[in-house]
Amino acid sequence: MDAAEAPRAARGDGKRALDLLRDGEPGWAILTLAAGLPVALAAWLLLAPGRVVMEFGVTDFLFNLAGGWQVLNGRIQHIDFHEPVGPVTFWLTALGYHVVGPTPFAMVVGETIACAMLSVAAMLAAGRRLALVPAVIFVLFAALPAIMPFNMGERLNSYSFAVAYNRYGWGAIGILALVLFIPPRGRRTGVWPDLLLALLLLIALFYTKITYFLVGLAMVGVALLVAGHVREARSGWGLVLVLAVANALAPHSHPYIADIHRHLSSGATPLGPGMFLGVIFSNGPECSLYGMMAVTALMLWRHGLVPLRVPVAMGTLPVAGLALLSLNTQVQGLPLGVVGLFVLYVAIAGQIGPGRVIPATPVLLALLLTPAMASGTIALSLAGYWRLASQPAALWPVERSNLRDLALSGAVAFNPTQSRYISSLIEITDLFAATGAAGRIQLIDRVNPLPFMLGEPPPRGGDLWWDSDFPLRPPAEILGDADHVVLAKKPARLLPAGIHARYLPYIEANFPHRMETASWIVYSRLPPPPSR
Repeated sequence: MDAAEAPRAARGDGKRALDLLRDGEPGWAILTLAAGLPVALAAWLLLAPGRVVMEFGVTDFLFNLAGGWQVLNGRIQHIDFHEPVGPVTFWLTALGYHVVGPTPFAMVVGETIACAMLSVAAMLAAGRRLALVPAVIFVLFAALPAIMPFNMGERLNSYSFAVAYNRYGWGAIGILALVLFIPPRGRRTGVWPDLLLALLLLIALFYTKITYFLVGLAMVGVALLVAGHVREARSGWGLVLVLAVANALAPHSHPYIADIHRHLSSGATPLGPGMFLGVIFSNGPECSLYGMMAVTALMLWRHGLVPLRVPVAMGTLPVAGLALLSLNTQVQGLPLGVVGLFVLYVAIAGQIGPGRVIPATPVLLALLLTPAMASGTIALSLAGYWRLASQPAALWPVERSNLRDLALSGAVAFNPTQSRYISSLIEITDLFAATGAAGRIQLIDRVNPLPFMLGEPPPRGGDLWWDSDFPLRPPAEILGDADHVVLAKKPARLLPAGIHARYLPYIEANFPHRMETASWIVYSRLPPPPSR
């Protein structure tokens, strides 16, 4: 190649790169292949070992299994059992039970189903707005949190599947933000696909966790004020808001709202500026990054280079993420703020002219670095999880009951509390197996996994999760449907104060037959069947 041809070749390479980064409209088949293959590989890393491995958060994990077991047995959340978190997580686990049976593995199957649905939604949103490379990165960023084996803000190898609803919520609300703050382009400018997708996402957020739904409604309201493509279809977006709110206020949602109200009135979720400030300073580096990006977007708008929706999105999305974080059981991580970087990316990409093709490529790649790193972090954690879960010698397995596909990572050496807790639960299942006793079991503890562990129907009327601040329900409400009641000889520290004193008179009056293990006392309505 001579000296005259070199600049032309460089410009050609730069133009091809820019097509992938900015100008090209990815075909649905190419996008599905480019994004679907890495998502499928990530799901394989989670599913291939055939077991669930955890380091901590076992109680939260059992909470999910117990909720899914309630749904599988035909129980209706907020009526037959009570929990202020929405039912999506339990629906997915119940679907996992249908696929693989009564095993802890059902939860990760449910997470994989959620990942697939988020992948489709993210492709529908990104394929109408982004070139191939940013579209693929966005799909991975929105979908992979559903199957990541650690909690947001924790160490990559601190394997846990607790609070899965937060992972689903972050992915869904991130997709909604992309739809609201980046207009569709090229031939894909029809509004109805966006309206339908947004309505489905809002309804899914409502049934995932109410806080995500409320933030989603607020984001639609902000977009109606500052996003041109949303204002142009204000009647359609108004209809989306009306339908989403109507579903939330309809009679079938009243029991759900009642559970949320009871939870908030108990003081179990502290609210106030102190918590919000604590979240800000706990996420100082991320907040600083988003602050700098918001100032950059504001300066670009002042010079007429980007529309108003860009600085508004760069300011609104991190603040909304901080609000969600202050109400979640996680300390760090602001996925919603990262979506603002895609908004800024599209705005800056639109200002790059033909004469600046080559310098544009590193600038655009730099803006994609944060979401790419977030997805890469999850991929790295999944690879480590697969490696550990494929080495039985490094695990402490549960060998009996329906928990037998669960294993703890380094449980005896590094996390004896988790292994002792599981061992104490196995004590009860062994007692029921030895005596032949059966029926609905109510465990007075933070969660009640015994019906799932024994394959028995769960009792009606109780709370799925108990915490120290939760108000106690009347004894007849939570124990009236039970055949057995199990009390710990040493109650959990975070149970409501006086819980045993409140329920013991009712238990002794209605469950006269008693058995004991080293850790538990079992009260039964009927004596165990005679031994054979």
